[in-house]
Amino acid sequence: MAQGVSVSNKRSEQPSPCQRLLEGINLWIWEENDASKVPLKRIFRCDENAYYLSASSDDPNKEILWWDVALISDVRQGKIKSKSDKGDKSFFDPDSSEDPLEDRSLVIMCRRDGLLAFDKVYVLAGNLEDAEAFKNGINYLAGNVCLLNLSALQCLKKHYDLCLLHSNGHGQLPLKSIRQLFRVKGRENDCPITNTLQARGFLKSSEDGMKFIHCKDFMFELFMEIYTKVVNHRGDVQDICSKFSKKGKNIYLGAEEFHKFVTEQRFSGQLQNEILVPPPKMDEVLALIDKYEPGRNRTGTTSRLTPRGLLEYLLSEENPIIPLSEFGIHMDMTKPLNDYFINSSHNTYLTGNQLKSASTVEMYIQALLLGCRCIELDCWVYKREIVITHGGTLCTKIYFRDVLMAIRDYAFVASDYPVILSIENHVKGEELLQSMANLYHVILGEYLLKEPLTEYPIEQGLPLPPLDKLKRKIIIKDKIRRQANTSDTLPLKSQLPSIDEELQDSVTLDRQRGISRRGNSTLIKHNTINSISSITSEEDASEVASIGESITSERFEDSILDDQFGDDISYNELATKVRLVSEGEALISGPIVELLNYCTAVKFESFQASENMNSSRLMSSFDEDKGFTLLKNSPVEFVKYNMRQNSRVYPAGARFNSSNYMPQVYWNAGCQMVALNYQTPDLAMQLNLAKFEFNGNCGYLLKPAVLRITRPQPFHPLVRTPIDNVTPVNLSIKIVSGQFLSEGRVFVEVELFGLAADTSRRAHRTKPMPGPHPVWGIDEKAFDFKRIIVPELALLRFSVFDENNQFVGQRTLPVYSVNAGYRHIVLRDKWNQVLGLSTLFVHITSKIYVPDQWGEAVEALMDPISHMKKQLRSLMEDIQEEELELAMKNPHLKVLQRDSLIKELNLPPEMMTFGTFGTLKPAKPPESLPPVLEQARSREQPGATGFNNPSIKHDKQVIELEKKMKQADSKIRKNIEEKQTKARKKLDKQISKSSSEKREMLVEEKDAKLKELGNILERKQLLSKGKFEEKIFKTKKNLMDKIHKSESLELESKHKAEISKLSHQTSAIATTVKAGQSQHDISEYAYNKFTRWKQDIDKIHRREKEAWRLSKERALEHAERERPINRNELSKMSNGAVTAEDEFQITSPPKVGVSADLSNPQSESTPTDKPPQDSSTDDRGVGTGPEDVHNNSQQGKKRFVKIEIPD
Repeated sequence: MAQGVSVSNKRSEQPSPCQRLLEGINLWIWEENDASKVPLKRIFRCDENAYYLSASSDDPNKEILWWDVALISDVRQGKIKSKSDKGDKSFFDPDSSEDPLEDRSLVIMCRRDGLLAFDKVYVLAGNLEDAEAFKNGINYLAGNVCLLNLSALQCLKKHYDLCLLHSNGHGQLPLKSIRQLFRVKGRENDCPITNTLQARGFLKSSEDGMKFIHCKDFMFELFMEIYTKVVNHRGDVQDICSKFSKKGKNIYLGAEEFHKFVTEQRFSGQLQNEILVPPPKMDEVLALIDKYEPGRNRTGTTSRLTPRGLLEYLLSEENPIIPLSEFGIHMDMTKPLNDYFINSSHNTYLTGNQLKSASTVEMYIQALLLGCRCIELDCWVYKREIVITHGGTLCTKIYFRDVLMAIRDYAFVASDYPVILSIENHVKGEELLQSMANLYHVILGEYLLKEPLTEYPIEQGLPLPPLDKLKRKIIIKDKIRRQANTSDTLPLKSQLPSIDEELQDSVTLDRQRGISRRGNSTLIKHNTINSISSITSEEDASEVASIGESITSERFEDSILDDQFGDDISYNELATKVRLVSEGEALISGPIVELLNYCTAVKFESFQASENMNSSRLMSSFDEDKGFTLLKNSPVEFVKYNMRQNSRVYPAGARFNSSNYMPQVYWNAGCQMVALNYQTPDLAMQLNLAKFEFNGNCGYLLKPAVLRITRPQPFHPLVRTPIDNVTPVNLSIKIVSGQFLSEGRVFVEVELFGLAADTSRRAHRTKPMPGPHPVWGIDEKAFDFKRIIVPELALLRFSVFDENNQFVGQRTLPVYSVNAGYRHIVLRDKWNQVLGLSTLFVHITSKIYVPDQWGEAVEALMDPISHMKKQLRSLMEDIQEEELELAMKNPHLKVLQRDSLIKELNLPPEMMTFGTFGTLKPAKPPESLPPVLEQARSREQPGATGFNNPSIKHDKQVIELEKKMKQADSKIRKNIEEKQTKARKKLDKQISKSSSEKREMLVEEKDAKLKELGNILERKQLLSKGKFEEKIFKTKKNLMDKIHKSESLELESKHKAEISKLSHQTSAIATTVKAGQSQHDISEYAYNKFTRWKQDIDKIHRREKEAWRLSKERALEHAERERPINRNELSKMSNGAVTAEDEFQITSPPKVGVSADLSNPQSESTPTDKPPQDSSTDDRGVGTGPEDVHNNSQQGKKRFVKIEIPD
């Protein structure tokens, strides 16, 4: 198989197809299991981005065949096509080449769903050169990590190429195909795609009525325009433009604004500031604008980025959710073997359940291609042949030699790093064991690690060799067992390490106490076997014991030979044996033992025994239950054990359906080989695939330092407090929108897997939104993971479900690699394959976790410049307040000349403040100004109190309704709590009576039931509260209207006096300022301070003026409802005079419509009349003689009323 493929190039760089694939290779193609169909000759090509492999014909009426390169497993030697004539046994060979037909026959293995659902494409090359070029070219591209981690924009470009592949030989792209690829439903004539193409004039119709567009017109620019319209113009991106643009009004980002946005995107908050990580240069930002906004919306030399350009940037590979460097091999690969997590498989050969599924060699191939580095081989004997199967079950068998040949061919296609063969050995007899060893030597050849490396001998206390020293090596992991009826002799080559006196004393003490450390073997008897050997493997012991005698062994009757071996050797027994034998003697003799070096398996006795042994070559395996017990009872010792040597964890025997346990639990303890059932794509397997996808998918991940380096305070995997020298992280995630998810309503769950204290499952879920392009918005509430103790162990998972809780897609990412800011996440399916257009748009904030009491100190360390600016600003404010107080007491201080500042700021002359920087010499300091402002601010406007009016709050009707609302809420809560109590008792009773395998399911059912009742309680409370609140609102509104009617006339006279007083005080202040200004001595601080005072006065004046006018109009309306208003009364009410132009009797007041925002003095009103205004008013709005002109047409007449309103 493709042994010459360069794995390093394949894993770290964007693939580039070979020249032959770009030009095209002629191949004959036919379908599988179709002997009658004649093969077709096609030209196989690959696009320059290596997205698709296509097969086109010279006949333009033939459709183009295509395959996604990311889904191609590999190209291997295929079967030979026989001729269609049944009587002719010759083979199909149209080219009649002299090259062997077998070497020119190939098969393309393209994954359809899962590891074994393939589309097999058989091809035949005309010559050996074409066959080798095609096979090597595709195998170089297959499984490339970069192709599996395209950015959202690259996925769109890939989809664009797919659209073009749906065109016919005449260069016509059907409209129907575009609609299907964009998942657009509904009528063809009323959709964004049709409307866009018609508006551009590109939509054509053929003679048979088919609508199409020419491929030459279907450019990527047009494709992106269609995309934005299909996803509803991405209003979330437009909101981001408004957020970062000046004043939030522009629909574009200028160069400076985009620079600010990119800077915020680049900084994730983890020890990054302007000193450690300089912000991007303006040249870089301008280059990004030129790239994603080419020639669009330019004004002179000022670059702008429109929402469309910003969208392309947010989708691009320059704004990734994970840095591209993480996908290549970036970790230190020179550490000892036990310092790495190893991608591991359990019962690798099985395709289904553990009882009666098929065993296949293909499962080994696919596991190795996915980056698995530890695979399991259960070796038994069947008719004098070594086979691999699940013993004691109805699973089928495969030959041991076939598996070894597949391992040899595919072991180092996906990774150069070592492969560990975890052997579960049930082979008995010297002859068969020798045959097994011979197969290792002959088939694996130079790949087999036959003996320890010279520079890394097997000695007590020495570590395992570095990982990079074991490249392209296959390591055998098998158990040392006691041999029956033979002397305990061991060849010198296989000598085990010596044991210290402390361990010998421990063994002696155990024997004196009568303690036996031998484990009882599990005996499984079958009705067709007279006797059966002891189950020496802990895995089969736990799995087979529960099956019992119900499973027949007819398909396995010859698998058991005479028992040659006894139980597994324990640590203490191993120590005693080695201590007693002389040099050159051995525990057992045999060819298999000669191959055991760095992964020698022994039965686990205790952590103390393994520590005393201090041999890194020895390792043990635990099922998930035993591993969890050890982790619960001795967590620190378990971590120390894994720092010294390897361990392997595998699923419990009760998992007949091949389900998986949660691997995160054992990763937290540093277990290297956490073996899973690869054939089951459940949550655990999805986490495993996502975790090992990084670091070049090489199958090895360097463990965090807390799991590798001995510390004064040993690491505790169940810790709930921060760890020394480990920086915890605070993560905040906001789901903004989704694209191409699912029809109907969808929701997103965000989960975190890590240490027990960090793990958060099913706690963060968005509200359901209509698909397939839901938008939650940039102001959506964020999901907060306040403290992640060990980020290097944590995995962040996004999962999408529809309204029926059906799985839509997921993506799992390592927390330590996630980029902060606005990012697009390309979703995956359950097998971790890309879902194409399906994406999530999120905003992530990543910060260092800081306890509240240390927040200010850490802020100073993180960004000292900003912290100093903040401190100086606070200090200046304190100094200025002191100076102001001093200047108020002593106004005759010297001042500095500030004419230039006055001119520069273009401020009106009536300004003054105080300070040591320079003080104005006023005739009289305006000591009365702050009290005036305070009085004006505290004065309430008409209707300002609203429902807070005491007479409304304490009304009997309101109090009674509020009382009923509380009673209804209490009644609902009591009812739901009773139901929760009953459900809890019922389920607890079921749980206590259930078996261990059902208990977990019942616990989850209990949590779901209680959560459902809690949701019902919340909904009922909201409905009840909303009903009563509506009644209370209506009651309060009626009461407020009554109160307001009675106060309208009083407000009018009150506001006249207040406005007159305020105007008089303002004029006095202005006079004082003008008097002092003649000396031209004023300070910068004085200007700023008095400017704020002046603005407050102007604002209050305008508010008072508008409020008075509004109050006057309300008074007029109130009076009109009581009786008609005549001319004299109106004149008296307004303190003005009716003009001589109005000679007719007024019988009704003019209708005035007002829509003014009293909280904003600048807001424009839209009445039929203009608000009081005076042309002589100065820039503060202070003046006299405003006019209020009412224009009203009623019965064809115009009425003009002139009202004078004093200030």
